[in-house]
Amino acid sequence: MATKGKWAKKDKDYEPKDHIQEVNDKVIAMMEEAIDSKFQKKWLTCTTPPFNPMTNTEYKGINFLALLSANFNDPRFMTFNNVKAMAEETGTEMHIKKGAKGFTVFKAMQFFSRKDGDKVVSLSAEEAENYGDVSTRWGYVRAGTVFNGTQIEGLEPYIVQVNKVVDHSEIELLKDALVARTGLKVTHSEVGQAYYSPVQHSIHMPNKDLFVSTEAYYTTLLHEESHATGPALKRNQTGKFGTPDYAFEELVAEIGSYMLGSKLGIQYDPSTLTQHGAYLNNWISILKNDKFAIFKASSQASKSTDYNIGHHQEHKLELEMKKDWILEKVVAPARAVEMKKAPVMSM
Repeated sequence: MATKGKWAKKDKDYEPKDHIQEVNDKVIAMMEEAIDSKFQKKWLTCTTPPFNPMTNTEYKGINFLALLSANFNDPRFMTFNNVKAMAEETGTEMHIKKGAKGFTVFKAMQFFSRKDGDKVVSLSAEEAENYGDVSTRWGYVRAGTVFNGTQIEGLEPYIVQVNKVVDHSEIELLKDALVARTGLKVTHSEVGQAYYSPVQHSIHMPNKDLFVSTEAYYTTLLHEESHATGPALKRNQTGKFGTPDYAFEELVAEIGSYMLGSKLGIQYDPSTLTQHGAYLNNWISILKNDKFAIFKASSQASKSTDYNIGHHQEHKLELEMKKDWILEKVVAPARAVEMKKAPVMSM
């Protein structure tokens, strides 16, 4: 009788599933589909960052892309244990729907090793502290499986907020924040080319009326603002046009613009890919040659997004504090003086 279960002997032709390659292939497929549709189909979908409603945390880096590639309108993703814990906490019966296919999420890990003669010995983080000749590298390990909100029986449906009037004030605030806090210069002209200059730390944008839509303008601005984090985050921006280094930096900026847009409430406009379309084939080539490239690019894009959002939030807080100060020190005293001057009505 054949042995079953986790102790069963693997078939000699068995190969463990390459989850990293699987995500890489999905991203490549989305890019190729965007090209085939002449960029009318987005290679990134859903306008809300994927998040875990149980832990109230957003998925970042490669997990952001991996879960977007699942093409759900519901941005909620939870593990089996998350669903179980939420059911117990809320007293609601919940379970993963029968036949539902989960999605792999990853965790970045630092690996340590050192040479011992002719051998390379792996070390734990604690062991690495005892040696001075330790090599380190970052890698990704499979952290688990998550399920989308639509795959969870008993979970309240996700209500997609549709704003008839799109507010771009938060994106304008980000621009103001980067100008005020990082010294970024932003100029506009009739020249139909958007670009970022690391040497001058400046962005040039075509005038807004030269874009096919307002969303296209702001999507492009966020792309350039993602480039603008390069010097502060010490990214390599020396690559010449047509080189892998140049294409990689463009991929970082494109993912970064989408991450920023999803946080600041802008609908990603696929027409911008006609501007960056020449890069897509280069991106695909990079991903096909290195399955870890999309992990590296999405990690850099997450760092870029965190950097920009950090300045956005700090600047917003500074403006609110300044407003409160003006109300307390200027407006309130002025009103008090006016009240004293006002004639008293006799009864």
